[in-house]
Amino acid sequence: MEDIENASFKDVEESEMTNPSARKQVSHDRTIYASRAIFPKEGPLRLSGFSEARIGPGPYDYPAMPMPYRAPEITLGVPWSYPIDIWCVGLVARDLLGLGRPFNADHEAGDMYEAAHLAELIAVLGPPPAAFLALNPEKAAQFWDEEGRWKDIVPIPERGMLESLEGQMDLPLAFVKFMRRTLTWMPNERATAKDLLEDPWLND
Repeated sequence: MEDIENASFKDVEESEMTNPSARKQVSHDRTIYASRAIFPKEGPLRLSGFSEARIGPGPYDYPAMPMPYRAPEITLGVPWSYPIDIWCVGLVARDLLGLGRPFNADHEAGDMYEAAHLAELIAVLGPPPAAFLALNPEKAAQFWDEEGRWKDIVPIPERGMLESLEGQMDLPLAFVKFMRRTLTWMPNERATAKDLLEDPWLND
């Protein structure tokens, strides 16, 4: 685990120590940092931007995030806030460790696009709690019956749940628990950024 983390972050950490990023204090509690160029190593290239970034807690009600990274509440059409960032932290942590994306809903699925994504969520997280479906009962009824059973609009793929990560690439149980704190159906059950900074996996 330590070797994987060092390989991903060592160069950035050393650069930041010797040549800190330019920054601008825009208010007493907000600082803007200049982006640091990081040249990709061998492997898939990820491009990202801040065009969808929003200041403040919201809630917002438009469909943010590309589908493979989309938090469950957005797919269900529920107003969202900071917890979607925590969802992304979990997915990016997987990417950085070379585990790949757990969700790959194909946009070519057309009208089944959202259903395909929700089916993948069920495969990895298990069935959603009733409280999640209650966040938007009208839309939930498109995919689940009155008893909360998946309507099988698209089949649930054969995919290991989060707990199956333990032991892969020598990943410890602490990492699996970290993932479970970030990837939850209910937004209010996700850890906060402060919680994650104090997480045993990051502080071991």
